[in-house]
Formats: sequence, structure tokens, C-alpha cells
Amino acid sequence: MADDGFTLLLAGHTHGGQVVLPGVGAVAKARFPILQGLGRQDNTSIFVSRGIGTVYVPIRINCPPEVAIITLRATPRAQPS
Repeated sequence: MADDGFTLLLAGHTHGGQVVLPGVGAVAKARFPILQGLGRQDNTSIFVSRGIGTVYVPIRINCPPEVAIITLRATPRAQPS
């Protein structure tokens, strides 16, 4: 990602792992390292929503559905001297 020059990536959803077991965590974490929320890789900020649905089995355990509302604000750029 860093080679692509992106500083922000807004991703689809991974269902937050869908099944999150106490003491173990999300079952899908090995396949999806950033299951939900804000993460960072090199110079890129990554946001992944938990979403509202399910996949394979129609259950969610310890992983409530989420609809994310994100406000983006530009930062002032430095003026060239």
C-alpha cells in the first residue's frame, strides 16, 4: 500500500470477525489482520467497518453490527516558500 501513495483506505466490511470468542478473539483474525476500526500500515490509515450482515452462518457472537459515519476533513497544506 505504501508504494501506491495512498494515505487513507476505507474498506468494505469483514463482519468484524462475526464470531469473537472470549479469551481467543475473532476466529477470522488470521485471514483478516484488521477486522474492524482504524488501523495503520506504513503511511496508510485503514478503516474497516464491522458491517451489519453475516456470511456463511446467520449469527454474530460478541460482534455487534455497525454502520459507520465518517467525517473527512482536509488538513491545511504548507505554503511553498
